[in-house]
Amino acid sequence: MKKSFDYKIAYFIIGKILFGIYFILTRIKFYGLDNIPKKGPVLFICNHIRNLDAPAAAFAGVKIGRYPKIFAKVSLWKTKVPILKSFLNFIEAIPVERNSSKAKNSLNIAKKQLRQNEYIVIFPEGTTSKIKNGELLKFKTGAARLALSCPSVCIIPAAGDFVKGRLRVLIGPQLKFSYEESVEGLTKKMRCEIDKLLKEVREIRKEKNDV
Repeated sequence: MKKSFDYKIAYFIIGKILFGIYFILTRIKFYGLDNIPKKGPVLFICNHIRNLDAPAAAFAGVKIGRYPKIFAKVSLWKTKVPILKSFLNFIEAIPVERNSSKAKNSLNIAKKQLRQNEYIVIFPEGTTSKIKNGELLKFKTGAARLALSCPSVCIIPAAGDFVKGRLRVLIGPQLKFSYEESVEGLTKKMRCEIDKLLKEVREIRKEKNDV
């Protein structure tokens, strides 16, 4: 899908300026970037510990030359910071009205974008987990419903955690699934895979070469 000039400029800013600032704040390191396809529809699913880790899922796409489409709560468009609203519009962020019957509108927008070979980022937990007791929250079904709506989508699971003050994001291989699966079954499969990756990324604490 052809991108507008404003769209490209917005992501140029993300890639060249904002990522530099973000790196300083989180000292982020990615593992498994080569698992993300450079073409075709991608549904990137990841856990969500706190607000500071949210941009990581988008930056993973930027690192390989993709233009991620992200979900953002509607309240961000109501902010008194004009540049934020303009930025969200430029990158074509998908507005989400949480806990509302209108929430399904965001999924309909995302479905259309997946069918146009876009790269969609979604956090199945629906909010920050804060890693209470080291466990993921119950997953919402939106990610599974999106995947089952696009026959050629590639689901890429990932998990991030803060290790020794650094954000580490482990990106797994494509999640295999059948279009005959139920929404509940695929949701469970997504949660199991991200839980597995989360346990693996925590093992990074033991790696002597993780600097």
